[in-house]
Amino acid sequence: LGTSPFPAPPDPGPARPGEVVVTGGTGFLGRAVVEELLRAGERVTLLARRRANLPLSFLEKGVRFFQGDARDRAAMERALEGAEVLLHLATCASSDPGEMEESMRLGARTAWEACAQMGVKRMVFVSSTAALYLGGRNPVRGEDGPDPRPEERPPYARGKIAAERALREAAARGGGPELVILRPAIVVGRGGVPEHSGVGLWVRDNHCVGWGLGRHPLPFLLVRDWARAARGALRSEKAGGKAYNLAGDVRISAREYLYRLALATGRAYRFHPRPLWVTWAAEKAKEWIKRLARKEAQKLTWRDLKSRAFLAPLDTSDAKEDLDWRPVSDLETFVEEAIRVHAPRRPWKG
Repeated sequence: LGTSPFPAPPDPGPARPGEVVVTGGTGFLGRAVVEELLRAGERVTLLARRRANLPLSFLEKGVRFFQGDARDRAAMERALEGAEVLLHLATCASSDPGEMEESMRLGARTAWEACAQMGVKRMVFVSSTAALYLGGRNPVRGEDGPDPRPEERPPYARGKIAAERALREAAARGGGPELVILRPAIVVGRGGVPEHSGVGLWVRDNHCVGWGLGRHPLPFLLVRDWARAARGALRSEKAGGKAYNLAGDVRISAREYLYRLALATGRAYRFHPRPLWVTWAAEKAKEWIKRLARKEAQKLTWRDLKSRAFLAPLDTSDAKEDLDWRPVSDLETFVEEAIRVHAPRRPWKG
């Protein structure tokens, strides 16, 4: 998709009936959902910090664009004027890990307050499965809520947990929009990167150390299935006040994913299985070495490591029912859209 050549955003003009506002709509997940909304005939407004990633095709199809930070209350209210629903995709994360949790909480709360002020009917907040504890063995449902022990999780996960909690507290007090929370898992497909951190730790661009032995199924989610679920969450009458975990029906292992990725691309991808306790011991050793050298060390807890492994299966039955959502269940279709899409294109010969 080409980006807009205009030096300044065109005047967005007034909101149209039923307007959908999307924050963070120029990234991987955002572009996919905007395209899905346009196909469905929705009227879309974008709020984004940078215009460089704005596809020109969005403007050609009537997308209204506001430039601004989603943490800026005034910018949010300008974009939300006359809107009906908000899809809040913007992470609002700080580049400083020490400030990330508060920054993400503030971003979510600012969006909620702006929605309440501007009379928006529904706010769909895009969280992440990183907010969940997935180190157990029992299925995790959307209503189970985020990890109750955020202090044992890294900054990004703590930020999503804090944002969810802030929004739940605000919704419980009333006086604002309906709240819906979405937690997409390992989103893959055209426009994304094949070396997803949900598969493992990529020590090189073609070498992946597993979060474990790599034999259990992972919650992959095709980007088009993500977009359809998001569209459903904006309008479904059943979704108000609920949270949904989003994963597809094709759940292959990390080993199989890397094997198929190597076949499709011709690259020497390698999966290195490693027991979780070995990874944990190695990270602890690095942490102590850095402490002895009086350097700042990033802590990795056993709880977080188990959660990164996606040991607990995600239950998506509620999303399928409430959002009228049917993710791809055919393995061949999944492989084509998630893996073969990254195969190098052959040069055209005239």
